[in-house]
Amino acid sequence: MKRMLEIWRHHKILATAFAVMAVITLALGLRLAFFSVYWATHRDLPVEAWMPLGYIARSHGIPVDRLKQVTDGNVGDRDRRAVSEVAGEMGITTRQLIERLEKEIAAYKQERRIGAGS
Repeated sequence: MKRMLEIWRHHKILATAFAVMAVITLALGLRLAFFSVYWATHRDLPVEAWMPLGYIARSHGIPVDRLKQVTDGNVGDRDRRAVSEVAGEMGITTRQLIERLEKEIAAYKQERRIGAGS
């Protein structure tokens, strides 16, 4: 404890910088652990009306651009609208869009299996 007080007295800026960096490192480590556990338990979820395309893509391990192709250009970059909203804009039912997305996901996964087997 004496050593820490001595360091603080003689190197306040350095000790403060170290403490700040230690807190940042801890926060980023906790964030990494949270997201790792979250996405490990949220793999291959069934597509639902509330989900944005990015969430679906992440859950199924498919590029989001591949899912955007199904929407005929109705979804832009960083678009976080739910599937139900996109379907409404496209003039189709939510169920129809979900079926299209599921078909695209299945096709992508089949392509990956074929590519991995070669």
